[in-house]
Amino acid sequence: MNNKGFTLIELTVVIAVIGILAAVAIPNFIAYRDKAFLCEGYALSQPVRREVMEYYDHRSVFPADNAALGLPEAIRGKYVGSIKVSNGNIEIKYREDSRQSGVTITLHPVVGKDDPTGPVTWEEENSSIK
Repeated sequence: MNNKGFTLIELTVVIAVIGILAAVAIPNFIAYRDKAFLCEGYALSQPVRREVMEYYDHRSVFPADNAALGLPEAIRGKYVGSIKVSNGNIEIKYREDSRQSGVTITLHPVVGKDDPTGPVTWEEENSSIK
């Protein structure tokens, strides 16, 4: 008798190994995807940060809102609902239909007390990043 093929035990072991690999890979992929969603907000805020720094360099005060910078009222992206400036602070809100719904990241400009003409740095405040 010529037996060709795999036994039931061999197939079961292969399925178990694939299941274990998937159990490890799926949560890591979800975390990777969530970080990619957040990156859109940081990428869209980069030109706004540059505008805020230039505004401060020329006027020694931070802009009141997007209009003071000559920017649209709200900057939007695929996952970002809006990016707004308020007294120099940049608020990034994610869309309700995105994986990061309800998340708001606020970037606060910081000017060194010892060197007020030095570079502006940014501190981040976030609300429940998933």
